[in-house]
Amino acid sequence: MKKRFEFITDRNGFILPYVLFTTALVIIIVTASIQLYKNELQITERQTEQLKIETLFQMGRAQFIESLQDHNLPESPVTYHFPYGDVAIQYKILDTNEHHLYFTITTNRQSVISLPHQLAADPE
Repeated sequence: MKKRFEFITDRNGFILPYVLFTTALVIIIVTASIQLYKNELQITERQTEQLKIETLFQMGRAQFIESLQDHNLPESPVTYHFPYGDVAIQYKILDTNEHHLYFTITTNRQSVISLPHQLAADPE
């Protein structure tokens, strides 16, 4: 007759593998949850920063259009200061039908983005 392992048949000795497995499983789940939370925080921060950049772009564009309509456009580049950051706009007036704008947007957290934009001479 084959001998059986005593730690399998003895109830007192078989609890340790269950405890080790359960502990390892809990540690893995907690660690994964912490990493997911950190990633969500980074994603939320970047989305908030992107929203600020888009808001600054729209505010700068609206301010530039208002300056065009008032016919008191200063020399290029034009810089506007807003609560979320600064917008610098370099522009070229090619002909009477369109303006080429080059935005440089800097947020309060020092994120900098540059993007071109075309604007019709009669913006509405």
